[in-house]
Formats: sequence, structure tokens, C-alpha cells
Amino acid sequence: MKAVIILLGCCIFASNLCLAAEPNGILKIEGKYVKHLSLYGNGKEVFNEPNKIINLPVGTYYISEIKLEGDYVCHPYNLSSKELHIKEGQTTVLGMGAPLNQNVNILRRGNSLVLNYKLQGIGGETYFPEVRGNPPKCTVYAGDEEIANCNFKYG
Repeated sequence: MKAVIILLGCCIFASNLCLAAEPNGILKIEGKYVKHLSLYGNGKEVFNEPNKIINLPVGTYYISEIKLEGDYVCHPYNLSSKELHIKEGQTTVLGMGAPLNQNVNILRRGNSLVLNYKLQGIGGETYFPEVRGNPPKCTVYAGDEEIANCNFKYG
């Protein structure tokens, strides 16, 4: 009986050594106000209130969601690069979050102006309000006189 317990203990110890010996790399987050980060790789990795430095097993990860304080969210289709390559003993830098830039692209279509608004993070990722209850509004003035008032639609 003692031999079985010793053998079982050795197997558990050896398996823990194998897990501890798994090669790791570092993901460094540059940016502020990141509330949530979801990655897919060997499995789903979810970080709520992630630290600036995250130790991850070596491999390729895909960003599935970024949330900022104030309930702004970024999904993979709003990212310029969706892949993170974590290499053994190396640091991979991920720029996301604040400071944020507000950009408006204005196009003319006949007698109309089309305004496309983007809220972008330091990595070029685009954020949207998680809850789209109150669409943006615009008022146009000529001097002190209000000449137009409009409500925008998302999309």
C-alpha cells in the first residue's frame, strides 16, 4: 500500500513540475482604463481589471474583446491586428485603451454631409458605447443663431 501511495505522490509531483516548466512570455499592456480583456489561445483567457504585465504561456492569442471604464467596448472586427504572439522569455507590447482620440470623417454626398465618428485607442482600435440608448446630437449655429438641429443614428 505504501508503494502505491509513494508512486502516486511521485506522479503528482512530476506532473506539477511539467506544468511549472511550461514556457512563458510576458504581455505588457500600454494604455489606461482597461476594465476587461478577453483572449483566445490554448483556451479562453479572461482578465478583469488586468495588470499592466500579464504572464502567459507561449503561443498565439486572438483578442476577442476589450472593455474600458465608462462602458466602451471594442470587438475583433474593430482591431487593426487581432493576433498576439507570445514568445518564451520575451515581452509582447499591446497598446489599447486611453488616451483616446476622437475622429470625425466628413464626406459630401450631393447636398448632404455624412459625418462618421470614431473613438480610437492608442493601438488604433475603435470603441463603441456598450449600450446605445442615447444617440449623439448635433446643433449648427451661424453666429448666435441656431440654423440646424439633428440626431444621429448608429451605424
